[in-house]
Amino acid sequence: MAVEESGVDVTRRKKPPANKLSPQSSSLQRSQVFCESPNVMFLSERYLLAGLIIFRIANAFLIKTFFVPDEFWQGPEVAHRIVFGYGYLTWEWKEGLRGWSFPFIFATSYKVLALFGADTAKFLVVAPRLVQACFASYGDLFLYKLAVRRFGPQSGIWTLICYLISWFTFYCVTRTLTNSLETILTTVALYYWPSNRVKDSDDNNKEIIKALSFAAFSCIIRPTAAIIWIPLCAVYLLSSPNKSVFLFKCIFPVGCLTMLWSIVVNSWLYEKWTLVEVNFVKFNVINDMGTFYGSHPWHW
Repeated sequence: MAVEESGVDVTRRKKPPANKLSPQSSSLQRSQVFCESPNVMFLSERYLLAGLIIFRIANAFLIKTFFVPDEFWQGPEVAHRIVFGYGYLTWEWKEGLRGWSFPFIFATSYKVLALFGADTAKFLVVAPRLVQACFASYGDLFLYKLAVRRFGPQSGIWTLICYLISWFTFYCVTRTLTNSLETILTTVALYYWPSNRVKDSDDNNKEIIKALSFAAFSCIIRPTAAIIWIPLCAVYLLSSPNKSVFLFKCIFPVGCLTMLWSIVVNSWLYEKWTLVEVNFVKFNVINDMGTFYGSHPWHW
């Protein structure tokens, strides 16, 4: 006897054959599984990150030269002073134009070496490069994830390949430069930043807070990073249906915590109340002293 459901004879229903999907639809299904299945994404990210860490550590050891003096005077030399009490500080530090958060990262690795009695010259040279290599591998991963989120898995793979074989990235990204860490933090922040349409939801606000947190830390590391984030935040604010939520649940708490961190760390290590960001703007913009060291046209 045939069983009817909503007036339809279910015994006569025809199921589409499983093996007769077009290549395009099967490819689409694989893409959807890859993007939407948390387990698949987790496993893929884990193995990809492991491979990227190995790649960037090899990258760090293959680079035997120096590029610019700042890779020492902004990071390891200052970190050495924090931990061991001596190390040369350039004029920018005497003017209060540099933030201590960046060298503080490498100072942590130096402190660990000192605790284990491994603070030899060789390890003190290698440790910051290894730390930066780990940061760089996360930057690689989030660049791939950003491309996947915006354009799909295939674009993500090709974006990552192009980035990994870029000679300039290979030459610079594992160096202890504020520019390198700024690039990594900005990439992570852009991954979390909403790109399509403005949504007023708790999940969306959490993503924005993550983006702003990484963006804010990139500005602490290098204040010029604000050039990217001021227009992005302004556009989002103008298009947001609930501007007060964006301002008081996202911008205000992240901004206050970031400035608190900057004031506390810099004042502690400068041994006086110091707001580096104000000094930076005053020196480079208001007093225009930066042009003494060279300038470019406005469009540069």
